[in-house]
Amino acid sequence: MNRKGNFFIIFMLIWSLIPLIWGIRTSLLSNNDLYVTPLKYFGTDMSSYRELFFGKIATKFFMATKNSFKTSILGTISGIIITIPCAYVFSKYEFILKKTLYALIILVLAIPFYTIMIPLYRLAVDYSMIDTQIILIIIYVCGYSPMSFLIMKLYFDAVPIELEEIGMIEGASKLRRFFTAVRLIVPGIVAASLIMFFNIWSSFVVPLIFSMKKTKPLTIFITEFVGKSSVNYSIMTTVGIVTLIIPIILVCMFNRYFIDGIITISK
Repeated sequence: MNRKGNFFIIFMLIWSLIPLIWGIRTSLLSNNDLYVTPLKYFGTDMSSYRELFFGKIATKFFMATKNSFKTSILGTISGIIITIPCAYVFSKYEFILKKTLYALIILVLAIPFYTIMIPLYRLAVDYSMIDTQIILIIIYVCGYSPMSFLIMKLYFDAVPIELEEIGMIEGASKLRRFFTAVRLIVPGIVAASLIMFFNIWSSFVVPLIFSMKKTKPLTIFITEFVGKSSVNYSIMTTVGIVTLIIPIILVCMFNRYFIDGIITISK
């Protein structure tokens, strides 16, 4: 790799890591220490973490964490269950309006959420679904499934057609051939699941509008520390750092699948 490539990689690492390092630094200082002069660059104050896990806000924090996990897991599972057979059918079969339907699915990726926000909110109010898990899951599945669909269709396209032909010759049912193909694209399923989970986990606008209290996730819980006259930056960054732990762990565990999924999309 040439020097320009190395410089670009170093620049991107610095660009990505400095906000994280600064956030960790802020979480390890008390809110008062953040306003002192000269500026403190290091700290070992764990009061924000103690307040978050054992203080008055601990109950709300654990409830928000539970909501984030519940919505992210259920939304991801629901989306993957729907998109796997859809991707398989679009990859292996020809049918009427296939190209049109495929274009409409991909078009969803280009629709900004705010253009359909008001109609969705009115429907949620009419059906008493505001501040419920079901409305969040429905929105996430509809909004993020096209990306999962695209990833898995590309993986299904890579499965040799000869396997389908051999299965047909041996008399294997369509269902059996489907599950055989699914076993071959497990890396794609993992990649699609990770991307969908991360999108749901980090979602802000959707829960901001549809989650009032009972289903409030961590991304909305962070905003509770912004007051009319002050902001508790220490607690806010502490919640942010804790919120990052789960995605970081998942990326470390499944980084190969995650990177493969990104590369597949870019091809």
